[in-house]
Amino acid sequence: MENTLGMISELLPASDTRHKGESDIEMRFVVLYHEMPRGAARRSHWDFMLERSGVLWTWALPRQPVRGEAMDVEALPDHRLAYLDYEGEVSLGRGAVTRWDRGDYEVIDAPGGAADADRPPVMRLRLHGEQIAGEVLLTRLESKDRSGSRGDQSSRGDQWIFVWKGN
Repeated sequence: MENTLGMISELLPASDTRHKGESDIEMRFVVLYHEMPRGAARRSHWDFMLERSGVLWTWALPRQPVRGEAMDVEALPDHRLAYLDYEGEVSLGRGAVTRWDRGDYEVIDAPGGAADADRPPVMRLRLHGEQIAGEVLLTRLESKDRSGSRGDQSSRGDQWIFVWKGN
């Protein structure tokens, strides 16, 4: 997979800086354990969230991240930035979230020159968290719509591979 990665000098445009005037742009991430109520359509899972363009790009992980282990994950709709600091009940009876990890991240590679609202199909990140430290690779799996052509680029509901490669 890594051989297909292209280098880009900077994924984040200057307007996305969190701290004006700083040369190193670090965006935040959080991993929340989302305990779902009994009988819910979705099982309890881990929400992996990346700060980007004023929202949190979010993926549902079926289990706690483990270094060196690849897992199939699902892209979820973007979440509000409030989840970076939130723990507690989720509205509309959708369970509760507990923070497992948080920190900053840097983009190493993200080929494709995606627009701000689009998640690039491959992202290599360096996370600086309390639990997760090191490289994480997120790769979107090819999905086909019913006509057999590539689906839209929104990535919500798409299947991805998540690998925490470590240092």
